[in-house]
Amino acid sequence: MYDQFLSYQELMNYYARVKNYIDDGFRVDGLKEELELIFTSLRRKAGEERIEIDEEKLEKEIKCYIRRLRH
Repeated sequence: MYDQFLSYQELMNYYARVKNYIDDGFRVDGLKEELELIFTSLRRKAGEERIEIDEEKLEKEIKCYIRRLRH
């Protein structure tokens, strides 16, 4: 899990880069699983660092990116 090595902000920066790759049309096997891992890690790290996040909004956004990968 990324949350063992990265802070919440570092995870958010990584997530932003992954979103940019997808927006630019980048596709690779395992990207769906990568997004799921990022979501799980962000939730856990937000809890550890006591950062309030809108989990529902974040999950909805990630699911949207996962759907885009399927098409």
